[in-house]
Amino acid sequence: MGVDILDIVYRLEKKFSIRIDRDNIVDQEEWKRVVRSKQKTQKELHDEFVDRFTVKFLCDLVEQKIREKNEGIDDLPYGRAEIEHFVAEALIEALAVKPEEIKPDARIIKDLGAA
Repeated sequence: MGVDILDIVYRLEKKFSIRIDRDNIVDQEEWKRVVRSKQKTQKELHDEFVDRFTVKFLCDLVEQKIREKNEGIDDLPYGRAEIEHFVAEALIEALAVKPEEIKPDARIIKDLGAA
């Protein structure tokens, strides 16, 4: 993961008191298996990841981690709107992008310029 992505993940982990592992973003073992089997090239997998790693993907991941942390609790400490707000805030601060650039389908690397 690039420095920008690590910064974003750190901000979200701190804000929500959750843990986001690299494998939550990219399944390293699956990546290696696909490359070894020559089903796809490293570049093809990278391009798929870049297209899949959107603002919505990140919001869904944060929500999933909050649910896992609060398993068995009906009322989660954060609703979807709050999650989306804080994810957008982390992206704006880490990437110096404008708020209007943060859309659910915006690709964090390709559209927002994360390294």
